Amino acid sequence: MLDRLKRGNAAKSMIVTGLRGVGKTVLLNAFEDTSIERDWVTASLELDEKASFPDAIARSIRRSLLELKPTRRSPSEFDSRSAAWSPSL
Repeated sequence: MLDRLKRGNAAKSMIVTGLRGVGKTVLLNAFEDTSIERDWVTASLELDEKASFPDAIARSIRRSLLELKPTRRSPSEFDSRSAAWSPSL
């Protein structure tokens, strides 16, 4: 899935389900670790039944967008020709 995202094909999503203790969180943590290694912005969210899902998503998206602000990246990481971030490896 992460390689598909790297190629720019984000059209397919994945829902991770399963009984307690089968490794869902371990798998998601591995996805997060790999994403961080690739210098991608990640967001983790855990909600209880009382939490407002729309509010939590909005806060999470805002935090992620703030991480992408040009002032938080070095100028050499911004590729002005494609208007996309090109993290140096």
